[in-house]
Amino acid sequence: MIPEDSIILDLGTGHGLVLIKFASKISSEGHVTGIDLWKNRDQSNNSFKSTQQLLQEKNLE
Repeated sequence: MIPEDSIILDLGTGHGLVLIKFASKISSEGHVTGIDLWKNRDQSNNSFKSTQQLLQEKNLE
């Protein structure tokens, strides 16, 4: 169980799937930060922009 007011750091965020999972489990009192180098050669369509789009689609900005 993750406390709703957790402060979470996701290193190597990639497409943001783990970031989104944690963000959906916490309240507005908590905070999730994702850090990645977002190099396109590392993963297909892996970018800051694509991760931001996923967060917007889930209303987790």
